[in-house]
Amino acid sequence: MSLINSDVIPASATASYYDYTIDQSLRFNDDDSAYLSRTPSSAGNRRTWTWSAWVKKATNSFQTLFSARTTSSSSDICYIGFNSTTQELFFVSDNGVGYVKSTALYRDTTSHYHICVSVDTTQATASNRVKLYINGSQLTDLSQSTYPAQNLDTAINNTIAHSVGRRNHTSDLAYFDGYMAEVNFIDGQALDPTYFGETGDYGEWKPIEYTGTYGNNGFYLNFSDSGSIGTDSSGNGNNWTANNLSATDVVLDSPTNNFATMNPLRMSTTAYLAGATQGTFSEGNLKVLGASGGTGSAGYMNECATMTMDKWYAEARIETAGCQIGVMDESYTGGSYGGLNGTGTICISGSNIVRNNANVYTGLTHSAGDVIGVAMNHTSEKVWFSINGVWQGSGTQNPATGDGGYSTSGVGTNMFFALGDGGSDANGGIANFGQDSSFAGNKTVQGNTDGNGIGDFYYTPPTGYLALCNENLPDDDTFELLTGEQPSDHFNTVLYTGDGSSSRAITGVGFQPDLIWLKQRNGAGTHEVFDSVRGNNGTVYYRLLTQDTGAEDTAANTVFSLNSDGFTVGSDGNTNGSGDTMVAWCWKAGGTPVSNTDGSITSSVSANQDAGFSIVSYSGATNSTSDSSNNGGSYWTIGHGLTKAPELIIVKKRSSAASWYVGSDYLGGTTPWADGKHLTLNTSAAVANEDPDGVLWGNTAPTSSVFTVGGWDVVNRNGTTYISYCFHSVDGFSKIGSYTGNGSADGPFVYTGFRPAFVMCKVVSGVTGSWNMFDSARDSYNEVNGSLLANSSSTEDLLTSQNDLDFLSNGFKIRETNNNFNGSGNTYIYMAFAEDPFKYGNAR
Repeated sequence: MSLINSDVIPASATASYYDYTIDQSLRFNDDDSAYLSRTPSSAGNRRTWTWSAWVKKATNSFQTLFSARTTSSSSDICYIGFNSTTQELFFVSDNGVGYVKSTALYRDTTSHYHICVSVDTTQATASNRVKLYINGSQLTDLSQSTYPAQNLDTAINNTIAHSVGRRNHTSDLAYFDGYMAEVNFIDGQALDPTYFGETGDYGEWKPIEYTGTYGNNGFYLNFSDSGSIGTDSSGNGNNWTANNLSATDVVLDSPTNNFATMNPLRMSTTAYLAGATQGTFSEGNLKVLGASGGTGSAGYMNECATMTMDKWYAEARIETAGCQIGVMDESYTGGSYGGLNGTGTICISGSNIVRNNANVYTGLTHSAGDVIGVAMNHTSEKVWFSINGVWQGSGTQNPATGDGGYSTSGVGTNMFFALGDGGSDANGGIANFGQDSSFAGNKTVQGNTDGNGIGDFYYTPPTGYLALCNENLPDDDTFELLTGEQPSDHFNTVLYTGDGSSSRAITGVGFQPDLIWLKQRNGAGTHEVFDSVRGNNGTVYYRLLTQDTGAEDTAANTVFSLNSDGFTVGSDGNTNGSGDTMVAWCWKAGGTPVSNTDGSITSSVSANQDAGFSIVSYSGATNSTSDSSNNGGSYWTIGHGLTKAPELIIVKKRSSAASWYVGSDYLGGTTPWADGKHLTLNTSAAVANEDPDGVLWGNTAPTSSVFTVGGWDVVNRNGTTYISYCFHSVDGFSKIGSYTGNGSADGPFVYTGFRPAFVMCKVVSGVTGSWNMFDSARDSYNEVNGSLLANSSSTEDLLTSQNDLDFLSNGFKIRETNNNFNGSGNTYIYMAFAEDPFKYGNAR
C-alpha cells in the first residue's frame, strides 16, 4: 500500500506555521543494510556540485549520508557522513587526501538537521573548495581542513556506484541509521543553504522549496511515492534503486512535523549502576528491546519517548507478553531490578496493570504481536490502557469521557510514554506515535488520525488525545506564542571583549535588562550582579558578588546604566578590563518596581509574569537574630508578583554580610520548604537544614502570590534590607528541576521541552559541589564545555577531556563524569532557559 499517496494524509496536516511543508521522510535501518543506489550512465560535473538533505539521526555511530566509489580503486572515493562516536560532520575525497571535518559534534537524535555540502574544486582559495553547512550556518571551526587539490575530479558524478545511506567500501559500509527528507543533488553548481532553507520567525532554520535547476545528473528525492521510493522528482528521471527498503519505511516524521521516537540518549541510572547495557534501538528508534547485562539475564531496559504534552495517545506492538508498556515520570531512574518496576511508573506488565510497583488491576490477556494503546491526560492526572483497541480495567473505561483510568497523582508530574523489558532481554516493542501504523512493516497500515487530522495510527485515538508530534505541541503552552515574542526577548547572553574605556555601551541584549550577571572569562574575576530594583546611587548601580558574602556596594566604574538594548559599563577590571573576555547573562523582569502588599511585609517588585521571573526587595520585620520560637508561631509573608508559586528563590542580605540563600522545590524530601532546606550560592556546600524549627522559610512553601520567611536574620531582621530573585518554570522558556547522576560519560538526559541557551546545575544530595554555569553563546555548538562557577571567581574551565554537556533540541545530555554534575547516584538541581522551543527547534 502506498501510504503517502493515499488519503491517509489529511489536508490539515500541512496547514501549519510552515510556508513550505515536507510531509514525509524515508527511514533507514542500519540493521537491515538499507540504502539507495544508482550508477550514472554518463559523468556529470565532478568538480562542482551541491548535496542537501534534512536528516534525523537514530544513532551515534560512524555512518554515511552520500557516497561514490569504485570498489577496485581506493583513491576514487568521495563521501559525506558522521565520524565514529564523536559525530563530527565530514567530507572525504580522493582516499582522504581531501578531508574536511567539523569541530562541532552532532549527537542530537531528537529532531532534524539540515545538512548542505557545497563543492567547487575549481576555486583558487583552498577553503572555498568544500563548504559544510548545518542548519543554515557554515562550519568554519574545523578539526580537519585538508582541502582537495584545485580542479580535482571527485568520485561524485563519475560513472560509478553512488549510494544514499551507505559508503561503498570493501570492508566498512557504514550504513546510515535514521531519517532523510528532501534530498537534493545539484550537478554543476556550488550553492549555499539559502537555496533550500531560511531563518524562521523564532530563529530556527526551516525548509523552503528549491526552485533552481539540477544539471544532468542532479536529482530530487522527496519520497512522496512510497510505492516507488527512489523516484527522482527533479524531472531528470535519475531514479534510484531501493535496497532493503519498503513502502512502510516512508513515514510521516519530517522537518516540518517532527514526531516523537524512543530516546536513545536517556540512560537508566539503575541499569547503569547494575552494570547493564542500554536497550537496543532500531527502526528509527521506534523499536526497543532489552539488552543483555546486569544481574542474571535481565536487561533492565526502561526507555521513554522524546516528547510529552497535556493529552496524548501512543501505541506499541509488543514483542512478547512480558513487555512492559506504560508511562514514566521524567525523573524515573529505574526500579530495584530495572524495567518499569518502581515509583514513578504505571504500566501493563504481564497480566497486570502496575502502579508504583503495586498491582492495581489483574487478569489481562495479551500476546506477542498485539497492540497496546496508552492515553495520558496530565490535567486530570489519569492514564488509560487498551489491548487491541479495547480499554482495560473494571467498570467503564473511556479516556474521551474521563471514565475509569488510573491515577498518576503520586506517580509523577510529567509523564512520558515508556517501554520496559520486564526482566527479559527479548522483551520490548515497536512504538507508534502517529508516524507508522505498520510498526515497521509488521502490521497492515490502518491510517487512523487524531482529532487534528494528524498521524497514522493502528487504532483511532480517543477524542481529545493527540499524536506526539511538534505540530500538536500546544501554542498556548509555548512561550514565544503566548507572548508573541522569542525566548531571547526575556533572557539573553551577550559576549564582549573589554577595552578599558571609561564608558562602554554593551548592546545586543535585545531588551532593557532588569538583572545583569557579569563574569570575566579569561581570568579570575568576581561574579557581579546588578538589577533595576536595587537601582543606583546616581552614578553606578549597586553591586553584589555571588561568590562572596559581602553587603552590596557601589564600586566605581562598574555599571552606569541599563539601556534599551543592553547596558553601559565603565573601566572597572571586572566589567570592562582591557582585552578581557566577558559574559553577561541578562533577564527581563517588569521594569520599574511597584509596591506589593500581598504579604505581611510590603515589598518592591519588578515582575515578568509571562517569563516566570521577579525581583523582590524588602526590609525585615523581626528584631530577633535567630528566632527559633517562631515554630508554629509568627512568620512573615512577602509578595513576589508572579502568578504561580516560585520553584526556586534566591535571597541575599543587602545591608550587611551574609551568604546567598537558595530555596527550591527540588532540594530533597517531600517538604523541603517546611524543613528549611537550602543551598548557599556563594559556596559549594551540600544542602543544609540549619533551622530545624523552620525559621528560614517559615515552615511554608511559596504560593502563587507570596513566599514566607521566619525569624532568621539572613532572610528577615528589622532594619535590614534584602533582595530576592524568584523563578518558576514556563513551558517553552524555562525549566527548574532535578536529575540523578550515573557517574558515566554516557550520562543522564534531562528533558526541558526546549533547546537550552543556559543551564546552571548543583549537586544537592548530601555532598559538596560547585554551581556550574553553561550557555550556548560561549559554546555555540556541542560539546558545551565552558563551565563558570557561581561560587568561585576562577577562570572559565574548558573541561574538554571530561566530555561535559550536549545541548539538544528538547533538553540536555550529560557527557561528564565530574562529581559536580554527574556523580553516581547523586541528585542535582538545575535551572535552564531556552534558545528555541522544541516545537520549532532544530537538532543541535
